[in-house]
Amino acid sequence: MTASSTKLIISVERTECANLKKLVKVAPSIVRIPKDIIWEKVTTRPHPSLVVSEKLDSKESIYTATVKFFTCQELDSGKKYAYRLRALDGQSFLVGTNKRPFPVFSIQINYPDKPSENQWNEVTITWSTPYAVPYAVPQMVP
Repeated sequence: MTASSTKLIISVERTECANLKKLVKVAPSIVRIPKDIIWEKVTTRPHPSLVVSEKLDSKESIYTATVKFFTCQELDSGKKYAYRLRALDGQSFLVGTNKRPFPVFSIQINYPDKPSENQWNEVTITWSTPYAVPYAVPQMVP
């Protein structure tokens, strides 16, 4: 990615973490996602955000990905989901895998006192892992 490219997330999709059993790590920060994974599109207000931070804890790197978006869609929070984020430049990022630690989902449901105020629900997904947040590339067809 060049320094002049625009870094915008344009879509959010999710699948249950258990569906990623055949995920293949091809490099420290690149994973290959099998083509047969069914992704559920999450309707969001433009533009979701992704912030990735790194810190050293006892000489070990810990990466934290924080995804934030607004949605009017009802989202089931009772299951463990992984999220695929697509960027404007064509890259995809995977937040979560089929292994622990799983992403943590939280939602703030808004019931404003005025109809003109924000009625969208605010979702925050946080994933802390000892591995860099991977770029997701599609599985090659043999």
